[in-house]
Amino acid sequence: MPKLALAVFPLIEDLDVAYQKMVEYIDQAAEANCSLIVFPEATLGGIDIQGKPEADISKSVALDSAYIEKLRGYARKHNIGVGFGFLESEKNRIFDSFLLLNPDGETSLHYRRISPGWLTSNADQDIYRCGKDLGIAHTPWGKIAVLICGDLFMEELAKETAAQKPDLVLHILARAYPFGTDIQRQWDELEFPWYLSEYAKFDAPVAVVNVLDGRIEDGHVYCGGAWYVKDGKPVASKELMTPGLLFVDLP
Repeated sequence: MPKLALAVFPLIEDLDVAYQKMVEYIDQAAEANCSLIVFPEATLGGIDIQGKPEADISKSVALDSAYIEKLRGYARKHNIGVGFGFLESEKNRIFDSFLLLNPDGETSLHYRRISPGWLTSNADQDIYRCGKDLGIAHTPWGKIAVLICGDLFMEELAKETAAQKPDLVLHILARAYPFGTDIQRQWDELEFPWYLSEYAKFDAPVAVVNVLDGRIEDGHVYCGGAWYVKDGKPVASKELMTPGLLFVDLP
């Protein structure tokens, strides 16, 4: 039975440091005999875009960049699939993207976020772009669909994705939430049921992973967390504010 690792990953703006941390997590997943590891949104490039193209392009990653080429090699080395969110640059355009590499290091799925919630109010929409195509592909783990953060709540997009009848849905997040001593209870009781009601629309398991950053800004924090949801209910989870891997057996 194939095993999935969901990586609750720290928010790291420095590309070199983020890459090295990814390698550590991939090593851990490989040691646990996982066939696939999935990282959250904003794993490479971070989430702190400024709406200033020169600055933002400097911390974004092209598909033919050294970082992604090295990750392809690392996937081959460990015979493991690697999926991750990243700030993508292409011909002076910027996207919020996801890439899934198969165990041979080849691209199984490349997706660009469709929902606009990641854009700053001053973003030039000729440069900061949203995708148009569904994120779904046949992979070594079956037919996989991916949604990035607010994509889940775009009704037509979710409906079109469900109509493709994926075997597994990946939902990667960079979701900030009000911080408090009872953040876990607040999330479980007030926030996550909203997500579960959307996941129930997919006739497939949903693997969910959020980025983690302990810094509190304006009372909010990127709170981490990972969940594996079947039939609209979480069957495995990793608590908020805790980095590391959640291991799940795939069907």
